[in-house]
Amino acid sequence: MRGELAEPLPPTRAWSEQLGVGRPTLRRALRTLHREGILSIHARGSRILRGRGKKLESARPLVRLLYYGPDFPSVSHSMIWIAPLAERLHLHGIQLGVERCNAARLNSILHEKSRREELFFLLGFRPKYHQLFKQCRKPSIILGEPAAHVSLPFITDDQDGVVRHATQTLLRHGFARLSLLLPEIVAPGILSATATFRSACAAWPHQPVRGQVCPTSLHFSLQESAAKRFAANLRGREGVIVVAPISLTLIMTTILAQGIAIPQQVKLAAVLHPPESVQVNPRPLHYWVSLPRGVKAMADAAIHYFETGSVPNVSKRLSVELIGGQ
Repeated sequence: MRGELAEPLPPTRAWSEQLGVGRPTLRRALRTLHREGILSIHARGSRILRGRGKKLESARPLVRLLYYGPDFPSVSHSMIWIAPLAERLHLHGIQLGVERCNAARLNSILHEKSRREELFFLLGFRPKYHQLFKQCRKPSIILGEPAAHVSLPFITDDQDGVVRHATQTLLRHGFARLSLLLPEIVAPGILSATATFRSACAAWPHQPVRGQVCPTSLHFSLQESAAKRFAANLRGREGVIVVAPISLTLIMTTILAQGIAIPQQVKLAAVLHPPESVQVNPRPLHYWVSLPRGVKAMADAAIHYFETGSVPNVSKRLSVELIGGQ
């Protein structure tokens, strides 16, 4: 529909690597296009059928939500806001596509010709990719903290503020040993939250305070083994801040399996976890952002772009509230 496919089409092995998908997934997609009369499939590959098959509709406005697969194996944790965003955009005739990217796929996207009917949302990218999208003048909005010296518009939550508040709250409750568990990714928001945590620990007037940062893989098997090591090394009373999408229930059950009492010995603070993932007992401190406000901010930015042709100069940090726990 966007005219991106041109012959010669790549071999399936190279094409699947370029797209960041498995070869069976690509073959299923090609079979679908074959049934629709858009491609013919033969022994040596696929060929575009010119002037045959179903008539393709004109390209509709499209928001392409990109995320970096090597850091984020899945965005299932983000469906709580992706689904309502898609619904809201659909009401305005705008499609939402979610694309898992690797370095090769991002390089391909960056070299595509920019199209008026496309807007990019960049979720959880490393700073160098913020810079590259800026240099290539792709119409883009960062979902998260922007990299330093990159003047792209952004929409994010106030992660620094909530990490600071959670740290100070646990310290007020008498926990002088603190741990911050956050995703093991190189993203500006993670680096900033780490610095905020360390600063809050150092500034606390009643020293000594021991604050450790525990970067944790988002691949579940690695996350599980890291949780077991973490729980086995807990000593004395400790406050633990768990930043989404690290599994709160995994951390909590692993700690309980060690015979450690919650919240008497270990007190947990859940940062930016969806409410349904915090339905546990005892309840941790729970910090959450207004979902409707965040979805509205993203949808409004996309609608503005497709109506005016210019990316809005939005620099929005959504406030996060303590909605549960004591």
